[in-house]
Amino acid sequence: MTETHPSSNRRKRKLEDANKYGFHSQRSVKKSALYSYQVVKSTYSTPFHPIPLAEARSGKATRPVRIYSNGTFDTFHLGHMNALRQAKNAFPNVYLIVGESERYESLIHCRYVDEVVIDAPRVVTPEFMEDYQIDFIANDDFKAETSKDVYKDIKAMGRFIRTQPTCNISTSEIIAKVTRNYDVYARRNLLRGYSMKDLNIGFVKQKHFEIEDAINEFHRAVKHIESQSQQLLQRVEGRSYEYWKRILDISENCLQNWNEKGYNSNENKFDLFESSKLRSQ
Repeated sequence: MTETHPSSNRRKRKLEDANKYGFHSQRSVKKSALYSYQVVKSTYSTPFHPIPLAEARSGKATRPVRIYSNGTFDTFHLGHMNALRQAKNAFPNVYLIVGESERYESLIHCRYVDEVVIDAPRVVTPEFMEDYQIDFIANDDFKAETSKDVYKDIKAMGRFIRTQPTCNISTSEIIAKVTRNYDVYARRNLLRGYSMKDLNIGFVKQKHFEIEDAINEFHRAVKHIESQSQQLLQRVEGRSYEYWKRILDISENCLQNWNEKGYNSNENKFDLFESSKLRSQ
């Protein structure tokens, strides 16, 4: 009887799942997002009429709702991805455009992004929204106390969507963590082959690392010696316990024989000792 190869069974199960649930594993993989210069402008609707908020929420819009989100996206992390996920899921049918100036290579591979605008302006204007036919702006609306609200005009038009920031995850938190643990990360990268010059480490800091390395090496050597000494002491104590126990057993047996047989003469004491040894073994 011919046995079926396990891989054939896996392929069969995938095909059955595809027929049952209406998808195929190859087709379920999302392609990378497009850059704005790759998008054919002729597909834009002319003239452009923004979709009202109520219509966008109802899911009855005749085209995808075009949402734009911009940011610096330093150290592209979970907080950024969560914000883009909120923007993508703001309405039932969304086409998400993201503006960036440096980290666009990371953004085009984010599953929530459909289009990336390179060298996007830091401040979104109504003219920019008209050029890219943007219905809504999505952002976390964070601003410093001393800065002005750059989305004031967009909010006045009712075309701003506020996303919620992710707790305890931000670019500032990551940078603060790296700063707090600078020595740890610097040493780790030095061990990986980076030079002092690569990490911008000066002469004083280099000598500081070298002194700390020498101290740590000395501590490791001392701990190794202590460990070896402890193991030797344990072995000696173990052997000493065995020897003393043997002596006590012989003594007890000797005393027992003495009491049982009542040896009084010196000439029989050697025989008594030998018999006690035999009993203790």
